Amino acid sequence: MKKLVTVLFVATLLFACDKDKEYDIVNPLVGKWQLVGVKARGKLSNVRGECEGKTTISFTGSKYADTNFFAMYIYQTDEYGICNFNTVMGDYTVKGDKITLLISDDETDTSASIVYRYAISDYRLTLKTKVKGAYITWVYEKDLSDL
Repeated sequence: MKKLVTVLFVATLLFACDKDKEYDIVNPLVGKWQLVGVKARGKLSNVRGECEGKTTISFTGSKYADTNFFAMYIYQTDEYGICNFNTVMGDYTVKGDKITLLISDDETDTSASIVYRYAISDYRLTLKTKVKGAYITWVYEKDLSDL
């Protein structure tokens, strides 16, 4: 009888731990991602060390969160060679291999959504969408200092 109680107690602990582990699953998008390349018309351009290479996107939330937040810090070189900075923030949703960025501007009372096909492999995030009839893929690397 004592062994049976011990076995039941250990089994209860194992199942309780497994259930807790389920809630510890983290959304793989969470964290900061640094832009390292852009692929357009079949050609991959390395942007490291350039103005555009400062671009990052950060995701918060968890697999079970109702709301997930993103912030994109975009750097672009204008026609005069000046590196300009812009911030885009909002919520995001994930369904299958698609991520939808929901962007709203309180000042102008406008909103937009952008759908990307995404993949994560070996600390690399790729976001692919169609822009003006052509597919563009952004390649990001995970900022491991966040881990």
